[in-house]
Amino acid sequence: MGIALVPTLAFIIVVGTVSPSRRRMGAAVVAAGWSLVSQAALSSLAGKAGWWVVVDAGVFGIPGDILFGWVMAWGAIPGFLADRLHPVWWVLGALTLDVVFLPVLYPVIVMGPSWIAGEALLLIFSFLPGLLAARWTIQGRFPAGRALIQALAFGGLLVWIVPAAVLAREGRTLTPGPLWPILAGLVLVPASLLGMTAVSEFARRGDGTPLPMDPPTRLVTSGPYSFVSNPMQVSGTLVLLGMAAVAGSWYLMLGALVALGFSAGYAALFENQELEDRFGVTWKRYRKAMPPFRFRYSPLPRSAPATLYIDLGCDDCTQLARFLTGLRPSDLELVHAARYQGPPLQRLRYTDGDFEASGLMALSYALDHTNLVVAMAGWVLRLPGIGNTLQLLADAVGFGPRNRSDDPAPRIPGDGVEDLAAHVVVGGPETCRPHSDNHT
Repeated sequence: MGIALVPTLAFIIVVGTVSPSRRRMGAAVVAAGWSLVSQAALSSLAGKAGWWVVVDAGVFGIPGDILFGWVMAWGAIPGFLADRLHPVWWVLGALTLDVVFLPVLYPVIVMGPSWIAGEALLLIFSFLPGLLAARWTIQGRFPAGRALIQALAFGGLLVWIVPAAVLAREGRTLTPGPLWPILAGLVLVPASLLGMTAVSEFARRGDGTPLPMDPPTRLVTSGPYSFVSNPMQVSGTLVLLGMAAVAGSWYLMLGALVALGFSAGYAALFENQELEDRFGVTWKRYRKAMPPFRFRYSPLPRSAPATLYIDLGCDDCTQLARFLTGLRPSDLELVHAARYQGPPLQRLRYTDGDFEASGLMALSYALDHTNLVVAMAGWVLRLPGIGNTLQLLADAVGFGPRNRSDDPAPRIPGDGVEDLAAHVVVGGPETCRPHSDNHT
């Protein structure tokens, strides 16, 4: 217990000495959350890899008090002060701390001959990402990076830390059962997709994160928020319920219901008022149209339509335009790329106010204007790394940037011309720009 007490007291002293601003406290939470999940994961591998051996290792390969103390020393304290020193000095400090104090923990922890390899992995994959996310939180930079670390940490808590800890109290371990593939496909994957897309929407459209101490600066009503007002709460509840079903644990089921009640109560008591104070009548209109925990099949109507610029001089793009209009999108204008007021386009371009996306990402946002099922298929393109990979594959097989179409008002070929022409805006000679090399 004393191992956890010392860094906890140190954190309290640090908070009392340095002014605990909202962002600074959020930075400590982010770093501690990431430290908990990543250190538990690496500690679980330590014995098998020969880095160190821990007596009474527990569920995650390390006693709970040592893990908690490590989270405070490696997560909360440096996260709270992340902007006070350069990251290099923080890494050197963390390394020094372990070199000095790990031998003191003998015989609870017995260091192996390759312990330095495990230490290096801890610094690279545990300490440094949490520190950088905390630093960016304090500075208000790189919202995508901050949101990604938060999503991974929270996801690790939901699908591993919490279920494994609960099952350990029942004398069981978290092992996949026969229901795992079915529940993963029907519940866990769609629920995770909903939550991850909502997190990315906060970063891309709101310039913020899900953390209450680091919220978006703009009200986000697009993406998943045009189908349900609280996608992250819904996602977290469904993931916990899915894990409870996989594990056959009533305690996990109860935990999911308690988490749902807490999030709903917090929203009713604090979140709604805070959002009303920050966004005023815009939030009131959104809340009236989108009650919590209620899904819409069609997206919420928008105050102004978005635009998808697409090159109608390209046969493949024209077929894509015909496909999109067949889905009957709402509040979306398909406009001939020659009318784009900007640098020559090389891909699809989606614009919505001051937000723009290109390529497959533009297609993903265009699908948000159709229905929930199609939109969820498009959300896959927004997952970290997946959209970029698919874009590279599309480019490699011939769906990359094309030569521009110089015809400012091309004929729309093929069957269904009337249907397509009703949804597509093409420019006349006096309004068109002399470029439109635009493609998926």
